[in-house]
Amino acid sequence: MTRSSAAWIAGAALAVTVATSSVAHGGGQFCTDSERAEAARARRKWRRRGRAAVPQMIGAIVHRRQRRNLCLQLAAEDQLEGYGLHAARRVLRAMKRRGALQLPSVMTKLLCSRLTGRGSAAGWRALHRRLVAAIGARDQRGASAAIGTLAEVAARERTTCGRYAELAPYVRAGLLALRPLLVQTHPLCGRAIDAVRAARGRGAVVATALVPLLTDARHRSAAVSALAALGAGAAPAVSALRGLLGRGLVDGRVRIAWAVGKIGKTAAAARPELLALLAQIPRDGRWQNTSRMRTVLDAIAAVGGAANASQHAALLAVLRDDASGFAARRAAAKSLANVALAARDQRVLAAIRSKAKLLRVHLYPQPQRVPPPAVSAARRLRYALTVCRAEAGRTPAATSGMMKHATRANAAMALCLSERLCGPSTAAMHGAIRRCCAAASYASPPSWCR
Repeated sequence: MTRSSAAWIAGAALAVTVATSSVAHGGGQFCTDSERAEAARARRKWRRRGRAAVPQMIGAIVHRRQRRNLCLQLAAEDQLEGYGLHAARRVLRAMKRRGALQLPSVMTKLLCSRLTGRGSAAGWRALHRRLVAAIGARDQRGASAAIGTLAEVAARERTTCGRYAELAPYVRAGLLALRPLLVQTHPLCGRAIDAVRAARGRGAVVATALVPLLTDARHRSAAVSALAALGAGAAPAVSALRGLLGRGLVDGRVRIAWAVGKIGKTAAAARPELLALLAQIPRDGRWQNTSRMRTVLDAIAAVGGAANASQHAALLAVLRDDASGFAARRAAAKSLANVALAARDQRVLAAIRSKAKLLRVHLYPQPQRVPPPAVSAARRLRYALTVCRAEAGRTPAATSGMMKHATRANAAMALCLSERLCGPSTAAMHGAIRRCCAAASYASPPSWCR
């Protein structure tokens, strides 16, 4: 067997979890009395025959029967453990030939002890070369097996694999080789992120290596997910994430906030500036539901330490800010529904609820056919003006001649009014209309702006 094939076999074996072992060792209750008796008979026979019984042991492990005798499989694994790496290779070849999907945990133990013994450096160098070659050649099958190996050993290097210090440089090098896969559309992106998650014990090294990917638009989203998977270990990347929040990348800021929340209190060094940037997110854009705002609030609580105080401060800032979109203020109002508020905040809360109710009462007319842009903008503006005046208890105003004004100006004013509170007083209504008329930049002021 060549060295490369041995490395592939090692990779395949180490990629498997210890699920089989946990069920077999701790789950004798899953075997019937007849199955336990069968396993005892097989064990006695194998001991008598010695090495000549290896094929029968392999047959007990590698099979396609729907009903597996777990006691028999465990007995075969325990017996094979004494035959070392040679037996492990024979089992792996048999499993590959028969298309088995799960490997026994004894193979992982055998190969892990082998890799930490003599020749481990050469074995890991070969494995690292194979991973890089598989990625470069777009060999998804080979890359997937190598990624599984790295994930398994990275997760257990301090326990099962004994002298983990020997493996550490090669695990780190293998994890760095995964960076080209961290593209959201890559078929192996999820596997690569899982491998990063398994390496939480060496998160600082991996996080530092992921930071350069945050500046690349192709890699940014997957790199943020990988940093979130590292959790507290991704603390070295906090300053880079803070920089992305400050650059105003609107589409990705909620995702970045989610990653910062996963990093949690280890981001405390950047706390004041981070809290300010996170609190700014809900004020920008249109929030159609509370789920994204909840993500940001969870991040604020994770970084700020005192969950309620940090969240309430951020929510009140959104609630009081006239520049915040109505959907954002409505989401904040829902989150503060059971919180004792000051009198002025209660008035804002009542105005938000009133506008939400009026939006349900005054339904926007849905035409059967898509109208021309000018007609559509005029309809939206007429609807926004009707709701705005209703918030202040006023009847709809005359809106004749809307089509004479620029389509873009009508659309801008309709959007502005839909995002502002116009009540409950007449003064608030006039103030909102005046600000929206100025924002719409009409060439000549229409009647509803005078």
